[in-house]
Amino acid sequence: MKIFAAGGMPVMYDRIGVGYQHVRRPDPRPAELIHRVLGGVRSVVNAGAGSGAA
Repeated sequence: MKIFAAGGMPVMYDRIGVGYQHVRRPDPRPAELIHRVLGGVRSVVNAGAGSGAA
């Protein structure tokens, strides 16, 4: 898959992203805090939080 960065230069994520899923892991600490703060809330809107690592 080719994705083009600013200026039209191709970025080859199929090449540079090999093994990414093995090194990029979610940090469990924010999730624990969110669960503690939200308690029994049934739904949450994620507005602009990015792609994250989940």
